[in-house]
Amino acid sequence: MMMMTSTDSSPLMRLGKQSALFGWVFKSVAWADETLLLSLSSSWLNTKFQFLMNRNSQTLGGSKVMHWVHGVLPCMGLVGLFALILVAETGLIGAAVWSLFFWLVGSSLLKGYNQWVGKLTVIDLIVGAFFATYFVSCAFSSYHHEALGGLFKMATFWAGYCVFRTVLTQLPSSVSILMAVLVIFGLSETALAYLQSTSKVAELATWTDPSTNPEDQLTRVYGTLKPYNPNLLAGYFIATLGATTWWMGQLLAKLTEKTAIKQKILPWLGVCVLALGAMTFGMMLTGSRGGYLGVAGMGLTAFVGVVPMLLWFDAILKPITWLKKAWLSVMFSILALVGLVILKSSALQHRIASILAFREDSSISYRLNVYASAWRMFADNVWTGIGPSNTVFKKVYGFYMTPGYNALGAYSVPLEIAVEQGVLGLAVAFAFSQYLKIKTLDCLTQVNQFSLAQKLSAAAGFIALVGFIWHGLFDTIWYRPAIQLLFWFFVAVWAGSVSSSQKKW
Repeated sequence: MMMMTSTDSSPLMRLGKQSALFGWVFKSVAWADETLLLSLSSSWLNTKFQFLMNRNSQTLGGSKVMHWVHGVLPCMGLVGLFALILVAETGLIGAAVWSLFFWLVGSSLLKGYNQWVGKLTVIDLIVGAFFATYFVSCAFSSYHHEALGGLFKMATFWAGYCVFRTVLTQLPSSVSILMAVLVIFGLSETALAYLQSTSKVAELATWTDPSTNPEDQLTRVYGTLKPYNPNLLAGYFIATLGATTWWMGQLLAKLTEKTAIKQKILPWLGVCVLALGAMTFGMMLTGSRGGYLGVAGMGLTAFVGVVPMLLWFDAILKPITWLKKAWLSVMFSILALVGLVILKSSALQHRIASILAFREDSSISYRLNVYASAWRMFADNVWTGIGPSNTVFKKVYGFYMTPGYNALGAYSVPLEIAVEQGVLGLAVAFAFSQYLKIKTLDCLTQVNQFSLAQKLSAAAGFIALVGFIWHGLFDTIWYRPAIQLLFWFFVAVWAGSVSSSQKKW
C-alpha cells in the first residue's frame, strides 16, 4: 500500500485551498460590483443624464410631488397588483404590470431621475442577460409568430422586475408594506384552503393518482388563484412564507436594538410565528409534492445555512451564546413536530411517499415520459433552444412525444429553460443561482459592512428564492404570472438588501 507523503494532499491543505478559492471569489464579486458602479457613475452618458435630472427636478416644483408620483403611488399600485394576482386572469395582471412600468418610465423622464438606474448592480445585469436570451431564442425559433407571443410574456416579467427594483429603491419603506400585504393575503388563502378541505371540494382535474385508495387520498385545495390548481397555490404559499420570514427577521433585528420596546415587538413576533405555522398547514393541504420540496429547501437553507452564519459571524449575535442552544432546540422541535403531523395523517404519508414511487405513480410516470421527450428536444436545439411560449413547445413536442402523452411544458424549470433558451439561457440561469449564493454568503459573513436588519432581509429573500427554485425542479408553475412576478419581487428585495451598506428598513 502506497503512503502519501505530499502535504498538499492533507485535509488541512485542501481546506486551506478551498478557503482561499472562496476568498478570491468573494473579492471578485465585490470588485465587479464596485467597478460597475464606478463605470456607470463616471460615464459620459450618466453625466448627461445627471444634467437632465437636475434640470427637470428644478422645473417640477419640489421633491414632495415626485415622492408621491415616483414612490407612494407606484407602491399603492403594487398593492393593487398583489391583490389582482389572487383573483384576476393572466391578461389583467399583465396589463397592470405594463401600466405601472409606463407610469414609472414617464415619471422618470419628467423627473429626470431614477435612483435604481443610477445604482445598477451585477444582479441587474444577470437578470437582463437572462431575459435577453429569450430574444436570441425567439430570433432562431422555427415558429417566429408563436415565439413572439412568448417573448412578450417574458418581457412582461422583465417589466415587473424593473417596477419592483425602481419602487423598492425609490421608497425603501415599501418593502415592509408589500411584505405585510403578502402575509395578510397568505393568511386569507390559508383560511380558504381550510374551508375547502373541510368541505371536501371536488377536484377540477386529475390531481391524484386514480388508483390510490380513497382513504389515502388527500383533498387538494386550490384557493382563489387562476387557473385553479393546487400547485399554483403551493407556489403562492412559498412567497407568503418568505414574506413572513422577512417580517420575523426584521422584528428580531429590532429586538437587538438598545431602544427597543420588547413589550410591543414580542406580540407581533408571536403573530409571525403563528402565521408561519398556519401557512405551512395551508401548504400541506395543497398536496403539492413540489411545494413540499420547496418548504423543505427553505427550512434547510434557514436552519443549516443562514442561521449558523449569523450566529457565528454577526457582531451583535455572536456574543449571545445561548442563541446557539436555542437554534438547535428550535430546529429539532420543528423536525419532531413535522414528523408527528406526518405520522398522524395516512393521506399525507401516502402523498409524500409517492414522491419516490416513480413508475408506480401515474403523475410521476407521465412526467418521466415528458422529461425524456423534452431532453431529446433540447439535444436537437442545444444552443438557442426552440423559442419561448407554450404554443411553440406544443408544436415541437409533437415530434418527440411518447404516443398518447401530450404535454404543455417540460414540468421542470431547469429543463424548460434548456428547451426554450438552450445552453445560453441555462448558463445565465446557472450564473444567477451561483451569484445569489456567493453574494448572500458574503453578506452574512461580513462583520461591519451590513446591518443586522439588512442581513436578515437578504437572508429572507434568499430563503424564499430557494423555495421557488426547489419547487421548480419538478414543476413549471413558475411560468405562471402569479408566481414568477413574486419570484422577481423577492429578487428585487434581495438585490436591494445586498447592494448598499447599513440601509435602514
